[in-house]
Amino acid sequence: AALLYVMYRYYARLPGWRKDDALFCAVPGNLAIMLSMAAEKNANVRRISLVHSVRLLFLVFLVPLFLPVAERDVSLHGFYIEHPEQMVATVLLAIGLGWLLQKVRVPAAMLVGGILATLILKLGFGWHWRFPDMMMLSLLVFLGCAIGSRFNGLVLNDVIPELKAATGGLFITLLISGGFAAALHFFLDIPWTQAMLAYAPGGMEVMIAIAMNQDVDALFVATHQMFRMLMMSMIIPLLMLLIKQRDVSKII
Repeated sequence: AALLYVMYRYYARLPGWRKDDALFCAVPGNLAIMLSMAAEKNANVRRISLVHSVRLLFLVFLVPLFLPVAERDVSLHGFYIEHPEQMVATVLLAIGLGWLLQKVRVPAAMLVGGILATLILKLGFGWHWRFPDMMMLSLLVFLGCAIGSRFNGLVLNDVIPELKAATGGLFITLLISGGFAAALHFFLDIPWTQAMLAYAPGGMEVMIAIAMNQDVDALFVATHQMFRMLMMSMIIPLLMLLIKQRDVSKII
């Protein structure tokens, strides 16, 4: 809430920025959902996409640099699947739950479906299956390529104002998120890596994957990230309505 308020005030004060552009840019994460809402409201989709992409690019590239290096077996043995039948069952259940959640329009349905499938099989059947280390690293490579492809066709000279605004917003975002993560670490004795990944402003899939790779409590990180995503998805339409009503009242 603090991050959303401060970032909205920051972007709304920039010359030439509409209030709906500022609101969509201020949301920590939820890129796909924000772009969908922005397109419906005829907001500046390119500007919103660029601001979010700068934040996401920073998180994906630089957040891992602040984490301890985990030793991994970089060999074919790292692809060995200990219980292949559990992997198949987990993936099939995750796809099925994700498909059902998509039907009811739950944000990030496939990701939520995967988390629910894992929890059901773990709590219900006592399964403790996880992806092999090298398979997880391979998935991170493909995920990074998918994120990088967002910048195809970008002309740097045309987006310098947005890049300057996004850089300032990123600095403010890191201060606020880092402050809350530090409070979680010092006052509640939560490991720093876990707290930082939990309060990272976006990149939910990447933060959860890094948590699994770093052997910290991935469920803790996933819960914080999902709560933020779901709350933002529900709050933004209400804030859009509130902003519209205030603008109408000013005109009257």
